[in-house]
Amino acid sequence: MTIEEYKTGIDGLDAGALAYAITYLSDGYTVEGYISAPIDYLEKEEAYPVLVYNRGGNADFGAVNSNMPPNLAISFQAIVLASQYRETSGGNGKDEFGGADVRDIIKLIDLVGSCPFIDHDHVVMWGESRGSIMTFEILRVDDRIDAAIVDGSVPDLVAVYNFRNQDMQSMLDYRVGGSPEEVPEEYTKRSAIQWADEINVPLLVFHTEDDLRAPIEPVDEFVALLQSLGKEVTYIRQAKGGHCWNDLDKIMDFFAEHTRDG
Repeated sequence: MTIEEYKTGIDGLDAGALAYAITYLSDGYTVEGYISAPIDYLEKEEAYPVLVYNRGGNADFGAVNSNMPPNLAISFQAIVLASQYRETSGGNGKDEFGGADVRDIIKLIDLVGSCPFIDHDHVVMWGESRGSIMTFEILRVDDRIDAAIVDGSVPDLVAVYNFRNQDMQSMLDYRVGGSPEEVPEEYTKRSAIQWADEINVPLLVFHTEDDLRAPIEPVDEFVALLQSLGKEVTYIRQAKGGHCWNDLDKIMDFFAEHTRDG
Protein backbone atom coordinates (compact mmCIF):
# COMPACT_ATOMS: atom_id res chain seq x y z
CA MET A 1 0.00 0.00 0.00
CA THR A 2 1.14 3.54 -0.70
CA ILE A 3 -0.32 6.50 1.13
CA GLU A 4 0.07 10.21 0.45
CA GLU A 5 -1.36 13.11 2.41
CA TYR A 6 -3.12 15.73 0.31
CA LYS A 7 -4.70 19.14 0.79
CA THR A 8 -8.08 20.09 -0.65
CA GLY A 9 -7.30 23.80 -0.83
CA ILE A 10 -10.45 24.50 1.17
CA ASP A 11 -9.49 26.14 4.46
CA GLY A 12 -12.31 24.65 6.51
CA LEU A 13 -11.57 21.11 5.35
CA ASP A 14 -7.80 21.32 5.64
CA ALA A 15 -8.05 22.84 9.12
CA GLY A 16 -10.46 20.19 10.37
CA ALA A 17 -9.26 16.93 8.85
CA LEU A 18 -6.24 15.11 7.50
CA ALA A 19 -6.78 13.40 4.16
CA TYR A 20 -4.78 10.63 2.55
CA ALA A 21 -4.95 9.22 -0.97
CA ILE A 22 -4.03 5.55 -0.97
CA THR A 23 -3.20 2.93 -3.55
CA TYR A 24 -3.48 -0.71 -2.54
CA LEU A 25 -3.74 -4.21 -3.98
CA SER A 26 -6.95 -6.24 -4.07
CA ASP A 27 -6.93 -9.63 -5.79
CA GLY A 28 -3.67 -8.51 -7.38
CA TYR A 29 -5.25 -5.40 -8.93
CA THR A 30 -4.32 -1.82 -8.15
CA VAL A 31 -7.12 0.07 -6.41
CA GLU A 32 -7.24 3.68 -5.31
CA GLY A 33 -9.09 5.12 -2.37
CA TYR A 34 -9.10 7.55 0.53
CA ILE A 35 -8.67 7.61 4.27
CA SER A 36 -9.55 10.76 6.17
CA ALA A 37 -9.64 11.58 9.86
CA PRO A 38 -10.33 14.50 12.19
CA ILE A 39 -7.25 16.66 12.57
CA ASP A 40 -6.52 15.43 16.12
CA TYR A 41 -6.91 11.71 15.47
CA LEU A 42 -3.33 10.86 16.52
CA GLU A 43 -3.48 12.93 19.72
CA LYS A 44 -6.98 12.03 20.87
CA GLU A 45 -7.08 9.58 23.76
CA GLU A 46 -10.15 7.73 22.51
CA ALA A 47 -10.24 6.11 19.09
CA TYR A 48 -12.63 7.49 16.50
CA PRO A 49 -15.51 5.40 15.06
CA VAL A 50 -15.42 4.45 11.39
CA LEU A 51 -17.61 5.42 8.46
CA VAL A 52 -17.09 3.33 5.31
CA TYR A 53 -18.50 5.16 2.29
CA ASN A 54 -19.42 3.10 -0.80
CA ARG A 55 -19.84 5.23 -3.92
CA GLY A 56 -22.25 4.72 -6.79
CA GLY A 57 -21.58 4.68 -10.52
CA ASN A 58 -19.15 2.44 -12.36
CA ALA A 59 -15.50 2.81 -13.32
CA ASP A 60 -14.72 6.57 -13.48
CA PHE A 61 -18.39 7.59 -13.58
CA GLY A 62 -19.36 8.49 -10.03
CA ALA A 63 -15.80 8.32 -8.65
CA VAL A 64 -15.31 9.75 -5.16
CA ASN A 65 -14.44 13.45 -5.14
CA SER A 66 -11.32 14.01 -3.04
CA ASN A 67 -13.11 16.67 -0.97
CA MET A 68 -15.75 14.23 0.22
CA PRO A 69 -13.71 12.10 2.69
CA PRO A 70 -12.40 15.01 4.77
CA ASN A 71 -15.83 16.64 4.67
CA LEU A 72 -17.38 13.46 6.05
CA ALA A 73 -14.59 13.05 8.61
CA ILE A 74 -15.36 16.50 10.03
CA SER A 75 -19.15 16.14 9.88
CA PHE A 76 -19.25 12.70 11.50
CA GLN A 77 -16.12 13.05 13.67
CA ALA A 78 -15.02 9.71 12.32
CA ILE A 79 -12.31 7.91 10.41
CA VAL A 80 -13.63 7.74 6.83
CA LEU A 81 -12.71 4.99 4.37
CA ALA A 82 -13.70 5.17 0.72
CA SER A 83 -12.61 2.86 -2.08
CA GLN A 84 -12.77 3.94 -5.71
CA TYR A 85 -13.07 0.24 -6.68
CA ARG A 86 -10.94 -1.36 -9.35
CA GLU A 87 -10.83 0.14 -12.89
CA THR A 88 -11.23 3.68 -11.53
CA SER A 89 -8.75 6.55 -11.81
CA GLY A 90 -5.33 4.86 -11.77
CA GLY A 91 -6.70 1.47 -10.79
CA ASN A 92 -6.86 -1.56 -13.05
CA GLY A 93 -8.87 -4.75 -13.30
CA LYS A 94 -12.57 -4.81 -14.15
CA ASP A 95 -15.35 -3.10 -12.25
CA GLU A 96 -17.95 -5.88 -11.93
CA PHE A 97 -20.73 -3.81 -10.35
CA GLY A 98 -20.86 -5.90 -7.21
CA GLY A 99 -18.84 -8.94 -8.22
CA ALA A 100 -15.27 -9.58 -7.10
CA ASP A 101 -14.84 -5.83 -6.65
CA VAL A 102 -16.74 -6.10 -3.35
CA ARG A 103 -13.45 -7.39 -1.99
CA ASP A 104 -11.87 -3.99 -2.75
CA ILE A 105 -13.86 -2.53 0.16
CA ILE A 106 -13.21 -5.46 2.47
CA LYS A 107 -9.49 -5.22 1.70
CA LEU A 108 -9.49 -1.51 2.60
CA ILE A 109 -11.10 -2.30 5.95
CA ASP A 110 -8.50 -5.04 6.45
CA LEU A 111 -5.65 -2.62 5.78
CA VAL A 112 -6.59 -0.35 8.66
CA GLY A 113 -7.50 -3.24 10.92
CA SER A 114 -4.54 -2.88 13.25
CA CYS A 115 -4.57 0.92 13.54
CA PRO A 116 -4.89 1.96 17.22
CA PHE A 117 -6.70 5.21 16.35
CA ILE A 118 -9.71 3.30 14.94
CA ASP A 119 -12.59 2.14 17.11
CA HIS A 120 -13.05 -1.31 15.61
CA ASP A 121 -16.22 -1.92 17.62
CA HIS A 122 -18.09 0.95 15.98
CA VAL A 123 -18.08 0.69 12.19
CA VAL A 124 -20.96 2.01 10.07
CA MET A 125 -21.28 1.63 6.29
CA TRP A 126 -23.02 4.03 3.89
CA GLY A 127 -23.83 2.95 0.35
CA GLU A 128 -25.36 5.11 -2.36
CA SER A 129 -26.99 3.74 -5.52
CA ARG A 130 -24.69 0.98 -6.81
CA GLY A 131 -22.83 1.36 -3.53
CA SER A 132 -25.89 -0.14 -1.83
CA ILE A 133 -25.27 -3.39 -3.72
CA MET A 134 -21.72 -3.45 -2.36
CA THR A 135 -23.02 -2.62 1.12
CA PHE A 136 -25.62 -5.39 1.19
CA GLU A 137 -23.12 -7.95 -0.06
CA ILE A 138 -20.59 -6.98 2.61
CA LEU A 139 -23.22 -7.17 5.35
CA ARG A 140 -23.82 -10.72 4.21
CA VAL A 141 -20.22 -11.83 4.77
CA ASP A 142 -18.45 -9.41 7.11
CA ASP A 143 -19.50 -9.13 10.74
CA ARG A 144 -17.33 -6.07 11.41
CA ILE A 145 -20.10 -3.73 10.22
CA ASP A 146 -22.43 -2.64 13.03
CA ALA A 147 -25.06 -0.70 11.06
CA ALA A 148 -25.64 0.57 7.53
CA ILE A 149 -27.27 3.39 5.59
CA VAL A 150 -28.42 3.20 1.96
CA ASP A 151 -30.02 5.70 -0.40
CA GLY A 152 -31.04 5.36 -4.02
CA SER A 153 -30.62 1.69 -3.26
CA VAL A 154 -30.79 -1.38 -5.49
CA PRO A 155 -32.01 -4.43 -3.57
CA ASP A 156 -33.21 -6.06 -6.83
CA LEU A 157 -30.84 -5.64 -9.77
CA VAL A 158 -33.18 -7.47 -12.15
CA ALA A 159 -35.87 -4.88 -11.48
CA VAL A 160 -33.40 -2.08 -12.25
CA TYR A 161 -32.26 -3.86 -15.42
CA ASN A 162 -35.86 -4.04 -16.63
CA PHE A 163 -36.60 -0.46 -15.55
CA ARG A 164 -33.66 1.23 -17.26
CA ASN A 165 -32.86 2.01 -20.89
CA GLN A 166 -30.68 0.11 -23.33
CA ASP A 167 -27.51 2.00 -22.40
CA MET A 168 -27.82 0.92 -18.77
CA GLN A 169 -28.70 -2.61 -19.80
CA SER A 170 -25.63 -2.78 -22.04
CA MET A 171 -23.44 -1.57 -19.17
CA LEU A 172 -24.85 -4.26 -16.91
CA ASP A 173 -24.45 -6.90 -19.62
CA TYR A 174 -20.76 -6.05 -19.77
CA ARG A 175 -20.03 -5.57 -16.08
CA VAL A 176 -22.19 -8.36 -14.63
CA GLY A 177 -21.44 -10.77 -17.47
CA GLY A 178 -24.76 -10.89 -19.30
CA SER A 179 -28.47 -10.26 -18.91
CA PRO A 180 -30.60 -11.63 -16.05
CA GLU A 181 -31.70 -14.43 -18.38
CA GLU A 182 -28.12 -15.30 -19.31
CA VAL A 183 -26.48 -15.18 -15.87
CA PRO A 184 -29.30 -15.31 -13.29
CA GLU A 185 -26.93 -16.40 -10.53
CA GLU A 186 -24.92 -13.18 -10.90
CA TYR A 187 -28.03 -11.04 -10.50
CA THR A 188 -29.12 -13.09 -7.49
CA LYS A 189 -25.71 -12.46 -5.89
CA ARG A 190 -26.19 -8.71 -6.36
CA SER A 191 -29.85 -8.63 -5.23
CA ALA A 192 -30.29 -8.54 -1.46
CA ILE A 193 -34.02 -9.10 -1.80
CA GLN A 194 -33.10 -12.71 -2.62
CA TRP A 195 -31.27 -13.24 0.68
CA ALA A 196 -32.69 -10.63 3.05
CA ASP A 197 -32.57 -13.13 5.91
CA GLU A 198 -28.75 -12.84 5.86
CA ILE A 199 -28.76 -9.12 6.73
CA ASN A 200 -28.45 -8.81 10.48
CA VAL A 201 -27.54 -5.22 11.28
CA PRO A 202 -29.73 -2.13 11.73
CA LEU A 203 -30.50 -0.42 8.42
CA LEU A 204 -31.50 3.14 7.58
CA VAL A 205 -33.08 3.31 4.12
CA PHE A 206 -33.93 6.42 2.09
CA HIS A 207 -35.85 6.42 -1.21
CA THR A 208 -38.17 8.58 -3.27
CA GLU A 209 -41.04 7.86 -5.59
CA ASP A 210 -39.53 10.04 -8.32
CA ASP A 211 -36.22 8.16 -8.46
CA LEU A 212 -35.71 7.60 -12.19
CA ARG A 213 -32.63 5.42 -11.82
CA ALA A 214 -33.65 2.99 -9.10
CA PRO A 215 -37.40 2.25 -8.87
CA ILE A 216 -39.00 2.49 -5.47
CA GLU A 217 -41.26 -0.59 -5.71
CA PRO A 218 -38.42 -3.10 -5.11
CA VAL A 219 -37.28 -1.02 -2.14
CA ASP A 220 -40.79 -1.10 -0.69
CA GLU A 221 -40.85 -4.88 -1.12
CA PHE A 222 -37.38 -5.29 0.35
CA VAL A 223 -38.17 -3.22 3.44
CA ALA A 224 -41.45 -5.08 3.95
CA LEU A 225 -39.57 -8.38 3.70
CA LEU A 226 -36.96 -7.25 6.23
CA GLN A 227 -39.71 -6.18 8.61
CA SER A 228 -41.50 -9.52 8.21
CA LEU A 229 -38.23 -11.24 9.15
CA GLY A 230 -37.95 -9.15 12.30
CA LYS A 231 -34.96 -7.14 11.06
CA GLU A 232 -34.23 -3.68 12.43
CA VAL A 233 -34.93 -1.27 9.57
CA THR A 234 -35.93 2.40 9.42
CA TYR A 235 -37.46 3.46 6.11
CA ILE A 236 -37.68 7.13 5.18
CA ARG A 237 -39.77 7.35 2.03
CA GLN A 238 -41.04 10.46 0.28
CA ALA A 239 -42.55 11.52 -3.00
CA LYS A 240 -39.86 13.82 -4.37
CA GLY A 241 -36.12 14.26 -4.13
CA GLY A 242 -34.72 12.21 -6.97
CA HIS A 243 -31.98 9.62 -7.04
CA CYS A 244 -29.93 9.30 -3.84
CA TRP A 245 -32.00 11.80 -1.86
CA ASN A 246 -31.25 11.57 1.85
CA ASP A 247 -31.43 13.55 5.06
CA LEU A 248 -27.92 14.17 6.39
CA ASP A 249 -29.15 15.11 9.87
CA LYS A 250 -30.94 11.77 10.19
CA ILE A 251 -27.88 9.95 8.87
CA MET A 252 -25.69 11.66 11.44
CA ASP A 253 -28.14 10.83 14.24
CA PHE A 254 -28.21 7.19 13.11
CA PHE A 255 -24.40 7.11 12.97
CA ALA A 256 -24.14 8.56 16.47
CA GLU A 257 -26.70 6.09 17.81
CA HIS A 258 -24.69 3.13 16.53
CA THR A 259 -21.22 4.37 17.42
CA ARG A 260 -21.66 5.16 21.07
CA ASP A 261 -21.95 2.81 24.00
CA GLY A 262 -24.87 2.82 26.38
